[in-house]
Amino acid sequence: MRIDVEFDGIVDLDARLTKAGKEIRRLPRAFGDIRNRIIRTGHGEAPRYHGATARSLTGKSSNLKAEVHAGGDEYRSHDGGVYVAMNHYGTRWDGQTPNRWLYRSLYSVADFGRARLEREIDSKLREAGL
Repeated sequence: MRIDVEFDGIVDLDARLTKAGKEIRRLPRAFGDIRNRIIRTGHGEAPRYHGATARSLTGKSSNLKAEVHAGGDEYRSHDGGVYVAMNHYGTRWDGQTPNRWLYRSLYSVADFGRARLEREIDSKLREAGL
């Protein structure tokens, strides 16, 4: 027994799916917005001893990723990676308790990030004609 099935417009559908697949792997606007939102939230959540921790937030984004870092790479008392780690995990010289401000910043942006990515993907699918 043999069954043959033909679809009208399969070439057009394949071209649209191919275009959508390529475009969905490039979402720099969405990840840039997510990066900016994490940095803004982080400025509000950061400990306010002298403001160095909040000022040390930097970020970058690409087609499929957003990164936010706090503290420099240098070993410095203020604005450095060691100082930021002490603020986040505690164990400072004055017996500070942990202040998980980096985690709070990330988790508070999770819903925004998910919604922003969904909107961007939907717009890419519309642009591809799907």
